[in-house]
Amino acid sequence: MKVYKEINSNEQNFLIISFFTKNIINKADRLIVSLNKLKLNYKIFEIPSIHYSKSNKGSLDINFCQPKLILNVIKSINIPILFVDSDIVFTKYPSLIFDFKKKEIDFAIYNWLEDQDNDGYLPFELNIKTIEGNIKKKFFINSVNINLLNAPKLKKQLLSSGAVIFFSNSKQSINFLEKWLENIKEFPKAVDDQTLDYTYNFCLNSNNNLKTIWFDKSYCRYKWWIFSDPIINHPDDVTQRTGDNFEKITKKNRYNIENVLKRTNSKIAKNHFIDIEKKLILKIENNKLNLVKKFNDQIFN
Repeated sequence: MKVYKEINSNEQNFLIISFFTKNIINKADRLIVSLNKLKLNYKIFEIPSIHYSKSNKGSLDINFCQPKLILNVIKSINIPILFVDSDIVFTKYPSLIFDFKKKEIDFAIYNWLEDQDNDGYLPFELNIKTIEGNIKKKFFINSVNINLLNAPKLKKQLLSSGAVIFFSNSKQSINFLEKWLENIKEFPKAVDDQTLDYTYNFCLNSNNNLKTIWFDKSYCRYKWWIFSDPIINHPDDVTQRTGDNFEKITKKNRYNIENVLKRTNSKIAKNHFIDIEKKLILKIENNKLNLVKKFNDQIFN
């Protein structure tokens, strides 16, 4: 594993790291440009292959999995790490993370189970009749969601998106990383952030005292969250790996279903259409698009 590019000359109490294979060097360069603009410290590694847990085009070489890289860097330079996927772009200064050392935060990630508004919206073309004739118009619809939430007063569980993860250099954090690595060795064909969820939910001792914070969407912002102003952005499409589902592969639960509740509320219903240009919510009734309401929220598309 060789260092492709790095900067470590700025005031910063954590290091941003990532790795990539040659076929996506353009994504790594895009990430680096965004980091340079914000004068952030980073170390980007070029690797000959990537572990299957990170990509279904990868190998089973455990040296090129995510927790292995993070552990190697923490143990070599003893500094907290913000890992980001190589197709990430930093759009604004990540001020929140600079406070983690003072607050003694060990672990931070986006958690779907702790976000009461995790709905995402994807474009959808609809054939509509106008005075000028039939046209195709792009709307957005509620297409991405996890309709589950952690139950109050019970142990918090994790269902993560692992494109952006913070680990401190504490004993608790290192212990967590080592358990995650062991589980990837045991279940190499499962997606790594799903294995991370299993590790967090079932493999940490109650006395681990891992101090955790949940990122809001802006720190791991996917393109479907059109109402969220990105700080750390994932601008590209996401590859769905339904065949590598943790539960199917391992025959184990990724989380305890008894400790979650069904989420019933949504900002915008699944049968409504969003016109982002005119800021309208619409619904098909009697074969016509009728106005439900107008909205003033800013769109980040």
